[in-house]
Order: sequence, then C-alpha cells, then structure tokens
Amino acid sequence: VAPKHFAIAGADRVWHWADAEIRGSTIVVSSDKVPEPVAVRYAFRAYPDGVNVYNAAGLPMVPFRTDSW
Repeated sequence: VAPKHFAIAGADRVWHWADAEIRGSTIVVSSDKVPEPVAVRYAFRAYPDGVNVYNAAGLPMVPFRTDSW
C-alpha cells in the first residue's frame, strides 16, 4: 500500500497532494504538478486520519513539515 497524506510545494509555495513510494529506507515523493519540489509535508493536520506509514516496531511516523512558511 502506498503511503498517504504527503504534499509537496515548489518555489511558488503552492501545495499539491503527492504520490509517495517506499524504496528501501527512503520515501520518494512526487507530483506531476510540482516538477521541482522545495518542501514536503506529511499528515500535516490537527488530527490526521488514515496515516499508514509505520516503523518496524509498529509505531506511526509523526507528522512533519520541511518548510517554515
């Protein structure tokens, strides 16, 4: 199952939902609407529902953002 709840933005700071794929220990995030991403967010909501990225211990990945806008 592909990871859900990822969004990326380019230099224009417009957020678009993104496709995400787990490759080894890396999550690769992309969107046709953002050819050159500069920031990513994951489950960035007050109460994210349906998160589906977990570590080997079964703990969910915490929501995060890489921007400071």
